[in-house]
Amino acid sequence: MSSLVGRCAHLVLNDEWVLWEAMTEDKTKGNPHKELIPCPCKGFTKEAPKKGNSSPFSTSRFVKKIIAVGTAKPGRMASFVWQILGWGPSRVPPARDPTDEVLPCHTWDDSKMLRSFTVMWMFRFEDVLDPDMLHAALAELFEMDGWRRLGGRLRLRPDGKGEVHIPKKFTPERPAVYYTKAHHAMRMSDHPEAAKLPAAGSRPATFPNARQYASLSVGPGAPQCIEDFFYSDLPQYALHVVTFEDGTLVTVSHNHATSDMGGLSTIMSAWSLVLAGKKDSVPPLAGWDSDPMAAIYKAELTDGVPLERAHIEDKLLTGWRLAVFGIRFLWESTFANHESRILCIPRKVIDALMAQTRGQLPQSVDSETSEKPFVSENDVIVALMQQVYAMAHPAGSQRTIAILMAVDPRGRVGSALRPDTAYVQNAPCGAFVKCAAADAQTMTLGELASRCRSDVVAQTTEAQIKANANLVYRSLLASGTQPIVGDCTMEFTSMSNWSRGKLLEKTDFGPAVVTPGKGLTPGKPVYFQAQSIEPKNPLSMTVCIINGRDVNGDLWMSCDLKPHVWTLLMDHLGKIDESG
Repeated sequence: MSSLVGRCAHLVLNDEWVLWEAMTEDKTKGNPHKELIPCPCKGFTKEAPKKGNSSPFSTSRFVKKIIAVGTAKPGRMASFVWQILGWGPSRVPPARDPTDEVLPCHTWDDSKMLRSFTVMWMFRFEDVLDPDMLHAALAELFEMDGWRRLGGRLRLRPDGKGEVHIPKKFTPERPAVYYTKAHHAMRMSDHPEAAKLPAAGSRPATFPNARQYASLSVGPGAPQCIEDFFYSDLPQYALHVVTFEDGTLVTVSHNHATSDMGGLSTIMSAWSLVLAGKKDSVPPLAGWDSDPMAAIYKAELTDGVPLERAHIEDKLLTGWRLAVFGIRFLWESTFANHESRILCIPRKVIDALMAQTRGQLPQSVDSETSEKPFVSENDVIVALMQQVYAMAHPAGSQRTIAILMAVDPRGRVGSALRPDTAYVQNAPCGAFVKCAAADAQTMTLGELASRCRSDVVAQTTEAQIKANANLVYRSLLASGTQPIVGDCTMEFTSMSNWSRGKLLEKTDFGPAVVTPGKGLTPGKPVYFQAQSIEPKNPLSMTVCIINGRDVNGDLWMSCDLKPHVWTLLMDHLGKIDESG
């Protein structure tokens, strides 16, 4: 039972290519019917419950969905039938080109969880840019030695492992980048979709999630899920440029199995250098035929220095506790109905929140030193979200609020990753922050932020990053799953801080400016947003991403939260005194 439920929890937490199973009872025969609903990429979604029907699933609606999809999209229907019968997908990859160089996917990239996300990164410019110049520079970057790996094609081996097929020479038929463009002879404010893009105001506000603007982000024929990469000859990166009379939208999309945000930040910087004619300044790309991150997670590659024991190792969920957590997580994820929105906190509000929180810190770290305690903006936002999550529970709740935070090892693990080298891949690092809901409800934000900082600092030393990564690596080898840290009744959430990537700062498309806008620095983006193209998962969890501050100092976030949590968060932000 433990292994079964643990596997269920793994399916949800790691968002594998999934068959969502819903049980309905045949009251006549007393036999359960198992409804199979494949991942959204295949064209099926779990329907929301209708009034008068307490279950989000029903056999009649399921059958209607099958008939509708089978009629409108017979190809997807055939794929669905093949999957039920266990014969695998009906799509087949293109014939292998014998001149391609074939390389394995790196360990952390070769993840079924990451394959579930094809991410679109939209950058907004107030200048009119030359789309063809942008495309030419990005293609030129991916034609450079080492960087050519990023122009390869993803393929799936019979054993389920991924690999990259790199053309010997990129051609118009087999380009390094999938490129599309569009032009609208109007101002952005006059376009029915572009006019609705998020814009900062004087008070905190939410906007539709980035997926709602996919018509401006994804060009025709671009890959939209991992199957589109595996079963086509499309390259790993797609570029879609939309120009208006007073601005430009530039979107880069790729599957998460290719890279994380840190890798994309590296691409944006190198792309800008090539565009400016500074190819010689582009750093070499590590990882052509081996995984440079292995120096972090493989004990035998740590320069002979014994690994520390991971501090979180004593807090792993195993056995019946993992089973209890898995059941509870599945139940809550099924009925949570998370809402995905973009959040903007104006500069004056976030500055006031920072000042108020730091004002709650003690005057010194302890009685023996005059050193003043410090909390970063990240610490404060993590504490804010932790407190809001806690306030959504009854007063005095004994549940733990646990947050898994993504950690970028670039710049943190000097013995393994060189500062003068580019690493475009996924990193095996994270940190856990947890607090009892009852404590988070009563502590000041300063106290919570200070505790969050202590937890993160303790887990992000070079030695602990390696120890934690090795712990996860060993778990993957033993069971194929990542370990879960915490207790069996916790509310498990995740966070990621993209501000460290400095995407707006590192992107400079000045040489491609055709008509300068009103900004002080032509060619610099003023805003960005990102999200996976795939529809929202029927089984969802609480996620918070800190996009970072824009050029005006306004803070942007993207969150999947329960409706009542959104209400609590907006109420809290609305009460912040900007006067200081």
